Amino acid sequence: MEEEEEELCVSFKCFCGWRSRCGPKIPRIAPGTDYLAVHAAAVDDDRPLWSVLVGLAAPDVPGHNLRLHRFRVAASGRVLGDSDGLLERFLDIAPRDDAAEVFANASADLSSRGDGRLLHIICKSLRLRTTDGDGEYGYILDDLHLGRKYTPLAINLADKTLTPLGGDLPVVPGEHWPILAGGDDWALYVERPFDDYLQLRGTTILRMQRLDAVRQRWVLAAEHEFPFKQKIRFSGGVLQGYVSIGNKILVSCLGPVFFVFDCSDCTWAPVSLSGEINNYIPLWYSASYVEDDDTIYFIRFGTLIAYKYSPEKPSLSPPMKVATLFPFKEGEGFGCLVHLVGRVMCAVWFGHRLPCACTTGHLLITTFIVDGDRDSAGCFTPKGVQILHSTCRRVGISESHVGVSEVSPKYKILGEFGFLQFYQENADQVDPTSIHPTIGEAAYSGIKDSPNMLPCCRMFLKDEEERRDDFVLVDCKTPTDTHLYVLADTASRSLLYRVSISDGKFVCPDKILEAQCHVDHHKVDQGIPANHFVRIGSKFYIIPSSPRKKMGIIDDQANTVHFVRTEHDLLYIFQLFSWLAIVQLLV
Repeated sequence: MEEEEEELCVSFKCFCGWRSRCGPKIPRIAPGTDYLAVHAAAVDDDRPLWSVLVGLAAPDVPGHNLRLHRFRVAASGRVLGDSDGLLERFLDIAPRDDAAEVFANASADLSSRGDGRLLHIICKSLRLRTTDGDGEYGYILDDLHLGRKYTPLAINLADKTLTPLGGDLPVVPGEHWPILAGGDDWALYVERPFDDYLQLRGTTILRMQRLDAVRQRWVLAAEHEFPFKQKIRFSGGVLQGYVSIGNKILVSCLGPVFFVFDCSDCTWAPVSLSGEINNYIPLWYSASYVEDDDTIYFIRFGTLIAYKYSPEKPSLSPPMKVATLFPFKEGEGFGCLVHLVGRVMCAVWFGHRLPCACTTGHLLITTFIVDGDRDSAGCFTPKGVQILHSTCRRVGISESHVGVSEVSPKYKILGEFGFLQFYQENADQVDPTSIHPTIGEAAYSGIKDSPNMLPCCRMFLKDEEERRDDFVLVDCKTPTDTHLYVLADTASRSLLYRVSISDGKFVCPDKILEAQCHVDHHKVDQGIPANHFVRIGSKFYIIPSSPRKKMGIIDDQANTVHFVRTEHDLLYIFQLFSWLAIVQLLV
């Protein structure tokens, strides 16, 4: 089984991975498969309303550098094109002197000018130098980053023309992120006065630059210093992500630490957090803000995560995990999100640096609507998603190989993810009364006929089609009305399932069980055994085996989950477990 799986595309995850991480409501997709649930009248509508650009860089491939790929989305939420089709190669961007430097990566955002068709890009450039007498080139990579610089550009998306921007952007251990907020163009970066390679820690400086429209150059607008302590719970650099909210920019750093930048007076302010700091998750890359719901959305660990946030109140409560869209770990690729309209989102996952049988990279693309409820005060709480369209598309990138040996597999570098950006296209050609995204009858295409189908997945589908009838005792003499609870402990979460039993019969024998509650684990320690579960009344206690984790409490009646502190020694945890077990026997 493992040999067969290694020969397949890494995007082709087993059904088990999709079901255990994503749940039954998220359809499994892979190369050659599609899931479509838009309204029937919108299936044949090929009018593009949005264009989504995916910026990928391949610095190890000579002459490639930065490439923009494009896919288009109809008003219904359907991604145009064919399953496993090759994305349009929208634009190639390379340095003026290809022999002297390469573009290693880039970040981008739309500009306040150009009628929504001007894109600001800041490319991270690496200078080249010859490494031997044969004229071979290599990068200048040293502790002082002397071989690095940043190249700012403006791209007219209508005619694909490039305009260089001025300003000497400082060399920093990270990226410069262009941001549109408050009607102006900004660029954010972080500076560390101490060297990361020497593991020195000290004051960190957030700096915001503004684009001078007259001189067409980036100039420093404001800066903010704060003490920073290294955290290893999340990957990436100090600067984790941001989101534009009206005339303010919410900035997320490792820690997690959050700051708000006010574009009107160029001032910084810290964001207050309530509760345990370990319950907070930093934003990832460019998050999206839905103003009508006062909600911030982003993707981390393949999961759609939401923060409730109001610009009038600079505070954050712990985030909500809305739905896991992709069954991949963070180190296996990047998941990013763009907000199209209303609660309609488009999520993209791109794999990189993995052993794979494919000669091209793959993107998993999903458009969806966020579901939720409003309370009596009108506050919206996201509860889940409804998938409009899930598909897999290819990106044609020149490949290079690293780590080649006789005993280890070849790891193909199919590109470094740079950015995800969308803009409205052909809006004047789309009828304003055209169909808005609505859910229709769901349909899979190609999933049963895929040549890459794993044997275990084929058997899974066969069992679903040929499900045997349930055995039921016709005349049950024992009246019962109770619930059967199943607790499952996975690497990333603990799940509680409930099955109702009435007069000795299961109430829903022909339905896929859905978890009633779940408790997510941010990190799983290697070698630590499974959690312990104890039920007292209507509450389930999830007692962690690791002394560094909190104890979770699931209230079955209120359908809520919360955490309580435990002492920082393993002995106390097992004593607590023993005490709860004794109480359970006495109840």
